[in-house]
Amino acid sequence: MSKGFLIYAPNSKRKSTIDDAILTALSIKISQSKYNNIALLTDNKTKFTPFYYDKNKKDKEYQIFDKIIEFPFSSKSVTELQIGNIWQVIHATPFEETIFCNNDMIFFRDLYSEFEYMSYFNLLFPKNTMSFNLDHSKYIAKHIEECKLPNIWCDIFYFKKTGKSIYEFFNMLEIVSKNWREIYYDVMKSYRPETQDVHTNMSVAMRLSCYDLLCDVYTNKLNYTKPDLGWSEQYNYFLDNTCDLKIENYTMQSPLKVNDKTFCTEEILNTYKTMYEIKNGSN
Repeated sequence: MSKGFLIYAPNSKRKSTIDDAILTALSIKISQSKYNNIALLTDNKTKFTPFYYDKNKKDKEYQIFDKIIEFPFSSKSVTELQIGNIWQVIHATPFEETIFCNNDMIFFRDLYSEFEYMSYFNLLFPKNTMSFNLDHSKYIAKHIEECKLPNIWCDIFYFKKTGKSIYEFFNMLEIVSKNWREIYYDVMKSYRPETQDVHTNMSVAMRLSCYDLLCDVYTNKLNYTKPDLGWSEQYNYFLDNTCDLKIENYTMQSPLKVNDKTFCTEEILNTYKTMYEIKNGSN
């Protein structure tokens, strides 16, 4: 079966979106040994064309995306692209087995064994998010807790294009995303988000689709680190020439949700580009 990563980069008008997606892709190419094929899902693939993988290109520095895909179904606004279109990944991915991630994730450890393990399932979400010191987050939104909805973390998750149930889930996610106001009102009681968010959409879709593997959709194989917004100004961090990142006294191992607009600088990108060139030259 084909296996790979699908990077979700909906708003190509922002330079930060492009830079973050490039950083995510470079981290995958550097850290992954076998399953390192990368597809990019975006609203305008021409913005990313210079970075498309082409064996005939002489400039190997930017050969990082193996496939660039535009959303197969159109949307009305940037907001809908960002939040309400993750359901399209089941139709867009070129892989039979996919690790989905937002465009601001950085990978450090080879996930070869994780991919092999996850092949036994159709859909898997992280069991938890962690802080820098590996403490697990105990946060649960009030509306999720009150309605006893699945607490879905979805900055990164795994899915397989196999079986009827997986399509039922994504079809329900489409319905929830397009009708979130009415569905939030019907499903939730005292507490409701004022705007739609991906985590709530996923959680509600999981409940309404009656996904047959509900008890087995969580895995610690995809747990990731998610710092507070703007962490780079609060903590000391150091990225060495081999792209090992240390924040305070902790070396990052699990995928990192960057969650900081100031982190992806030209210096950081150049460090990753140099390491990627070194790795490519040794292959």
